[in-house]
Amino acid sequence: MELSWEEPLPLQPDGIKSIRNTACLYRILDTECKDVLYIGQTRTAKARLTSHAKRNRGETGFFSVCFKDSAILPHQLKELENDLIGAYYAEKGRVPIFQIGGK
Repeated sequence: MELSWEEPLPLQPDGIKSIRNTACLYRILDTECKDVLYIGQTRTAKARLTSHAKRNRGETGFFSVCFKDSAILPHQLKELENDLIGAYYAEKGRVPIFQIGGK
């Protein structure tokens, strides 16, 4: 899909405050950045990742974002998110562990 992912940052307030609050795709990663736990999309990166961090209950983990142009339409973000989940499923034989009914 030729997406340009930012380097992983801690899923904590200090990591989140350093990113732009714009449209993006994002991945929640495990503590070793070896597996994707959740794939999402949002128009407001900081707000959405802050919500994930609060549900993280102090567990360490990371996130990575792929910023998109602010002109991207909501359905286009959703399509990209679905494509990423499908690609993950094709590779691993399952969706990310917290994708459905996760934390």
